[in-house]
Amino acid sequence: MAYPLTLACRNYDRTSPILRGDVSVPGVELRPREMANPGEIFTAFFNGEFDAAEMSMAEVVYYTSRGENDFLAIPVFPYRMFRQGYMFCGADAPFAGPADLSGKRVAFPRVVFTAGVWMRGMLVDEYGLSPADTSWYYGTMHHWDAAAGEELTPRDGAVLRWISEEGRASDDDVKRALLEGAVDALCTTRTPPETGGRVRRLVEDFPAAEAEYFKRTGIYPIMHVIAIRRSVIEAHPELPEALFGAFVEAKAQATKRIETDASISLVWKDRYLEHQHEVFADDPWVYGLEKNRHVIAKFLSYAYDQGVSAREMSPEELFFPSTVELAE
Repeated sequence: MAYPLTLACRNYDRTSPILRGDVSVPGVELRPREMANPGEIFTAFFNGEFDAAEMSMAEVVYYTSRGENDFLAIPVFPYRMFRQGYMFCGADAPFAGPADLSGKRVAFPRVVFTAGVWMRGMLVDEYGLSPADTSWYYGTMHHWDAAAGEELTPRDGAVLRWISEEGRASDDDVKRALLEGAVDALCTTRTPPETGGRVRRLVEDFPAAEAEYFKRTGIYPIMHVIAIRRSVIEAHPELPEALFGAFVEAKAQATKRIETDASISLVWKDRYLEHQHEVFADDPWVYGLEKNRHVIAKFLSYAYDQGVSAREMSPEELFFPSTVELAE
């Protein structure tokens, strides 16, 4: 008899077949819930509202490294994104690029924030910023309210500062800090809206910079993973492998549609796909630990340096043991 499983994630083309019910999980009465706001998904899952969900990789690392997690991941990565194009400064700022931010004030919406871990890591690793000399400002700790007195200490010499004294600044507060000149740059996940031309990207030709970065490092940054509660797996140990298979099938269906369906609303779709194939020899969305080991290892090194991870971790520790050798 099938058992119920609640699953929350965004409606990406590669998850849509699961949300629509076109792909099933053997032995499971899947109860998917489409949610548009990733922060709301993370918060709801953290608070126990779902059995499985799309989850911030930084949050999985944070809690797993501290032995406080009641969930682990499977090596399915529904969301990846290059981040060179999401570093912003004032329109009139005297910065030619990210390297000029060393010693300046750089802000992020939160500390345990996958995109922020990647961007701060790249600012140091790729653009030569001094962790100790640069002022790092944050809005809050997590996507949800942090525990009282919760702190972390970076290992790279950085000092964390808060946009507001109580460490509870909203995303809008952080954006306002850039507009009002309280910080010199903002690293975020979307172009700051309604700025009236008052901000600009630090990396103007970001697609070229991101393609060069991938060709040199082989890294297409992972943002989110699919996580499952330990209690569910204790009752159904076959679930991680079965759910992995379902997401692989869903992505295969999505890929076929993108490549063959003329109804997709992209004017130069075929040219875009040609360019993507020029940059990526293989599937850029590939699932499985082994083909993504170098990406996860780099993220873990950044998380450790920044104090997001309480200890050094191996990539295997993030995933259920039954899934570490799974591949498409």
